[in-house]
Amino acid sequence: MSNAKRAAASFKEGAAEANFEVYEDAGGKFRWRAKRGGHIVASSGEAFASKSNAQRAADNVQSKVGAAEGP
Repeated sequence: MSNAKRAAASFKEGAAEANFEVYEDAGGKFRWRAKRGGHIVASSGEAFASKSNAQRAADNVQSKVGAAEGP
């Protein structure tokens, strides 16, 4: 199994316990990132115009990643 597949599988298994945070980037847009054990394990590839949209996306990822198909 490749490192990328191992990382995806690990994130999928631990996403429910990860700490998801929303932050404002240097461009004034909002993004989310997930941390476990003090390390960033995932982040949004997309910037959002509002904090609430970024939070909604983070909540969606956290609640659905465990059931996602793939690695």
